[in-house]
Amino acid sequence: MYFAMVSNSLGVIGFLALLSADFLFLQGKKTASAVQWAGYIGVGGATGILAFAPGPWWPLPDAAGAAAAPPLGPSPLAIAALAAAAALAFALLAWSVFFELGVERRKHGLGASEAVRTGTYRCCRHPGFWWYAILVAALAAMRAVPSAFATAALLAALDFILVLEQDLLTFPKVLSGYDDYKRAVPFLLPRLRRAKSSER
Repeated sequence: MYFAMVSNSLGVIGFLALLSADFLFLQGKKTASAVQWAGYIGVGGATGILAFAPGPWWPLPDAAGAAAAPPLGPSPLAIAALAAAAALAFALLAWSVFFELGVERRKHGLGASEAVRTGTYRCCRHPGFWWYAILVAALAAMRAVPSAFATAALLAALDFILVLEQDLLTFPKVLSGYDDYKRAVPFLLPRLRRAKSSER
């Protein structure tokens, strides 16, 4: 019944697998792709539990040691708004991470190893981080229990570690023009005005 513990464990395992896949990829290991997909499954499972596990999600003990009743939670209107925000964030996450790079490369005639700096990737270098953070925050707000917010914070922190590692270690080595891209586009917080780039 302690779905938060399962979600947290899956999230840690999933993000560790994604980090491991990056290092395997840098070493040219053929197992990198399989490990990466295992990581996506782990993170997806953790997020799915946050979204769909039955409630109460992780009842907190009261003074007598019995399970306390879950809080009332948001109103139906707030639930609808949070569900819409979560659905939009999920759609944007899937677009940015799995589809947009290929579309933008074909549109601008870029090779598979060239950095993309158009679409959502012109705003910041890791737009998927924001979509995932909004997704887990909205899901936690729908549950309205402290453990759900703790899980959302953990998942967002693990995602931040992943994108930081990619930005510092993996992407500069596997994407041509990434150093220039870093000078032109901010890490996470978009600039009001973009810096000029010597690359296209």
